[in-house]
Amino acid sequence: MFVLVRALSTSARAARPSRVSALDFQLSTKDAVHRARLGALEQLLPTIKGRWGGIAFAVSQALGLGWMTESEEDVMRFESTQALYYPIWTVDGVWKMRCRGDAGQATATFVSTNSAFPGNAYKPLDTLPLRPPPLRTPAMEQMPMPLVKGADAPMPYAAFERARHLHPDVSIDGKISVLPFNVSPRSLPEMLQHADLRTLMVDLLAQGPPLHIRRRFKLLPGVEIQVANVNEHTDQGERAIVRMERDSLDLDMLACYPILLPIHLVRFRYNAHGETNRLATVAVGAWDPNLLVYALYCDEQPNWVAKGVPAWLDLDMIDFDPQVPVPRSVLDPNAGEDAAEKSEARIVDLMAQQSQMQSIFENRAEELIDQADWSPCLAWEEAHAAPDAPEAAAGLGTIDWEAPNVRPLYEGVTENRQHIALMGEALFSERLVESVERDEREGRDISNVHTMRDGNLVAGKEAVQALRERLDEVYAMRDDSRPSWMDKKN
Repeated sequence: MFVLVRALSTSARAARPSRVSALDFQLSTKDAVHRARLGALEQLLPTIKGRWGGIAFAVSQALGLGWMTESEEDVMRFESTQALYYPIWTVDGVWKMRCRGDAGQATATFVSTNSAFPGNAYKPLDTLPLRPPPLRTPAMEQMPMPLVKGADAPMPYAAFERARHLHPDVSIDGKISVLPFNVSPRSLPEMLQHADLRTLMVDLLAQGPPLHIRRRFKLLPGVEIQVANVNEHTDQGERAIVRMERDSLDLDMLACYPILLPIHLVRFRYNAHGETNRLATVAVGAWDPNLLVYALYCDEQPNWVAKGVPAWLDLDMIDFDPQVPVPRSVLDPNAGEDAAEKSEARIVDLMAQQSQMQSIFENRAEELIDQADWSPCLAWEEAHAAPDAPEAAAGLGTIDWEAPNVRPLYEGVTENRQHIALMGEALFSERLVESVERDEREGRDISNVHTMRDGNLVAGKEAVQALRERLDEVYAMRDDSRPSWMDKKN
């Protein structure tokens, strides 16, 4: 299933640095096998030996009493290993899609940084749930390194180079294979065009009724509590369906960073449920010798298993203009109860609802990847490929490497994300100003609208004016921060 024979071509020296970023192999094959066995045993012992038998085995091994039971090597029998550079994309973007619901239509805007997208359609590696750690920027070099690092500790990336990355300082059994890129986030519109209607439908009540912040009480200066409630009497069959229009994807910004992750694929055989020689494959992250980052794929389940499985889509915010196109009474159990409720309460309520919507769309994106038919994307990528690009000549894949929005992670990512942050702030500020201006027109109480102006806390009409001024400032900063590559033709 996992046999890979593609090796890196030695032809064609790059005319420019590769846009593909990579991390070094820092974990030897021997250490990877040891860690992979630990990971496989952790996940599969209850299956292999039963709940209590698994606990007894683990305790005996931990206490040095392995002579009383089978050895770990006998329970999880090593079969083979392979060192691999695995292709994956990190994606920053702002995009829009039209959508429809029972209450009309709207434009949904998605703001995302540090999302992920498969780099190759080879199954089941296309859904491998290992993610690139963040980039360690030059500004971070002056900061002390923590004694204990987490899986998301920043790491230094470099342009992929054959001499460096295929000949690491650690001992590797056999040659390091490179799985080439053959799909990219740039083919997303093609993927959506071929998606079925069910895939494009999102139920905003899929994870239960939204949380509503109805009241805020000030106990002491600077100390507040918030009272939330949900619609506990929601009909179990009630739905708040939003259907995305497949041909309406509009990309305001899409920065695509191709990354090669160093991975050890380690295969074991084990016995379970009376069957022998069942197969388990463990993908071990090899970019940090001090971390155990792994995912397991085995005969016991249909999908990869990992600790804290990360999502593909990571939304910073989602906005519906002019409003969520489903009846407000479905999302809000108290709609219309208090027509004079304060602006701040409704704004916080909107933020609480948005948080749940983000999670729903992130989960739907994961389903889309898991069930993806990559054939339309593969055809699109081949039709738009740049065969003379240095990356293609080096065997890293046949896609459009010359597209301006294919960006090297090792440079410019900070500026791109600053621009996206300002795009998101402008979007949120627009909604904030629209909300308080609507309240003002409708004669609602705006005395509790507060903000800072020239270092002083202001309220009411002065606060509304200050919010308008801040919005103009954000617009200007957003436009000034626009990366130059966005003005080039994609």
